[in-house]
Amino acid sequence: MPAAQLTVVPPLPRRLVLADLKYFLPGVVPLEMAPSPLLELPATVMRFGSAEEARGVLRRGVDFSINNDNFTLFQTFWTSEERTSPAGDAVAPSRFADSQELRYSLRSLERFAPWVRRVYLVTNGQIPDWLALDSARLTLVTHEEIFPDASHLPTFSSPAIEAHLHRITGLSERFLYFNDDVLLGRPVWPEDFYTSGDGYSVRLAWRLPDCATGCASLWLRDGHCDAACNTLLCDWDGGDCADGAPEPRTDGDAPSTPADADGDALLPPDDEDACATGCGDSWLGDRFCDKMCDVAACAHDLGDCGAVARLGRLLNASGVWDAELERRLRAAERRLPDRSGLLRRRLELLVRAVGVPSNITSWRPSNPEPVGNTSASERVSRRLLAVEPAGRPASSDAPTVHPAGGASTGRRAPDPEPGDASSSGRRALDTYGASLLHVNRLYTRRYGAEQRRAVAHMPHMLERAIVAELQAAFADEFVRTSAARVRSPTDMQFAFAYFYYLMSERVRAPAGQIFDELDTDGSGTWSDREVRTLMTRLRPLPLTLRDMERTWALLRDCARRAPPEPELSTPPGERYLDSDLPTVSRAAVLACGELAEELERALGGRPRFPHRVLPADDVTFTMVRGNASHLVAELDAVRRAPRRFLCLNNNVGAAPPAELRLVYALLVDFLEALLPRPSQFELPANYRNRFQHVAELRVWERHRRWLRAATALLALLLLATLLHAQLQRLLRALHRRCAGGRRRRAAQDV
Repeated sequence: MPAAQLTVVPPLPRRLVLADLKYFLPGVVPLEMAPSPLLELPATVMRFGSAEEARGVLRRGVDFSINNDNFTLFQTFWTSEERTSPAGDAVAPSRFADSQELRYSLRSLERFAPWVRRVYLVTNGQIPDWLALDSARLTLVTHEEIFPDASHLPTFSSPAIEAHLHRITGLSERFLYFNDDVLLGRPVWPEDFYTSGDGYSVRLAWRLPDCATGCASLWLRDGHCDAACNTLLCDWDGGDCADGAPEPRTDGDAPSTPADADGDALLPPDDEDACATGCGDSWLGDRFCDKMCDVAACAHDLGDCGAVARLGRLLNASGVWDAELERRLRAAERRLPDRSGLLRRRLELLVRAVGVPSNITSWRPSNPEPVGNTSASERVSRRLLAVEPAGRPASSDAPTVHPAGGASTGRRAPDPEPGDASSSGRRALDTYGASLLHVNRLYTRRYGAEQRRAVAHMPHMLERAIVAELQAAFADEFVRTSAARVRSPTDMQFAFAYFYYLMSERVRAPAGQIFDELDTDGSGTWSDREVRTLMTRLRPLPLTLRDMERTWALLRDCARRAPPEPELSTPPGERYLDSDLPTVSRAAVLACGELAEELERALGGRPRFPHRVLPADDVTFTMVRGNASHLVAELDAVRRAPRRFLCLNNNVGAAPPAELRLVYALLVDFLEALLPRPSQFELPANYRNRFQHVAELRVWERHRRWLRAATALLALLLLATLLHAQLQRLLRALHRRCAGGRRRRAAQDV
């Protein structure tokens, strides 16, 4: 949409005309207004004469009232296609609504973390009307001050903003990052985030969903090609299926792309091959409606979402879309050869059902099904048009959840944990979940497969040097994240990326360091007790006689081959009575290649950044939805036992206006009960900020500085004038005195 449009939520009263807006809206009156084209977003869209006029209205205030009804303005920066895409939650109005969390977050910070020295508030230029700008502990920071590339602005993506927080001038090397919906419920101290002994505290929450149905995360990159994991979202089983792929696939960095028999290029396995972000090839045409695939580019899940009528309209619109679908189906066929016939037959039946328009004649099924078997064709057609499997009502508007399970690979997937996001089968992920899986794929390639968990939504202590190092390691990904205007499924989800980088980076300890760590008494040799500790770390428990004899034999051989050290011997009491081990010195271990290599391989790898992993037991995450009754119950549970960290995530959605007002009133009432005392960051109750935008504040500050400089200059000029006059008066008096003296001397001489 053009930049000269603003959206009002909730929609303006129908009786209102343009002439009436001048009484309610500060600034320029719009040229026209109309209902929002997004049916699921009740709102009014207003068009102004220029983008500068629209920005001027936003700078003067985003909230206004009409007959005691409150309305909010926000910038219309997405199209209807973006809003209805799988990433549409990134531009939901609730992400731009102010429900006062920031005010109470600052109150909680002052009350429960008084040791925090300074607060940097990062905004896109807006200033809350209650904010005390003269607070000595508060600094306003705009996006322009921290984004090195101004072409990435304006941005409304939190991952993009988070990627540049470490660039704030004056920020400590270690700093706390609060999102505006995060509060403190009990006292916290620096030791809750970092200790000199244990390092950083990492609190992990729910388990990430599997990249594909039936594909356990630990199966990735295990050297075995699993059919359930051989999908784009699983990175082709983490690369295990690259050699056994049924059709050749080129790497994204390959210099050339081979062509198939028809002359079409074989597409590399990147995201542009998928018909929609988050929609796996195996989900198309599987008789279950998947929300991520219910878009035009996927033929509405290839007909699974009851989209025959919609598909007909798309096909009759033009032949361009049909060619694009054909291209994507070709890519899907190469990745799923065992399902290519199903995909083709399903598309053919869809085309027959809606009727092929006269301007689309290029498409032909590669292996057309004989039409003589009428009963089979009719059965498939009935399944196609009915969409839903037997036992469930057909519905084109209510997607169904795909059951858990997948292709048989001779393995059994691990049982899901209670509360996991993946425990209820496949579900459509929002932008946040999709970005988690994207970072998880990148980290699986770099560090190997593991069952990762989402990082708890809470304040995080970050280190600027580690953030800079992380961004250098994934430079291209962070540039794309920074350039995104709204949240994207391919974002580097910041907290997840930061803490798993911190936990995954490892250093190799040399054999000499490992020897010194095991030599607890510092004698320079290993006693029998220290050798026992060594065996518990090298061999599986419980220790068997065979394992112990193997270790003893290796130590004897190493001690025998080592150069003699006459000055070094085993101290008394270091050997058991029946022990026959010789003196095992540091030099003997380092000179023994087999033992040194085994020590470094088994015990050398250790975390580069000290940390400890904690459960998220002291974190409360509350999803604020548009149901007031549910919200009351959830907030009462928090009132009863507030935890150390609280998150009130605004996901209200498009509820009726009366319900929205009730929800926000309940939320403010809860926050006021929890944190009733104003903080030093707030103005008194009967005061409001004169400025609503940093740009206006900066202009006023420049004007004030100019006035101060002019006043100082005038004062200096006045002082200089007074001094000059006084000096002239003194000089004249001195001249008169000197002249009188000369006259007296002359008279005396006469």
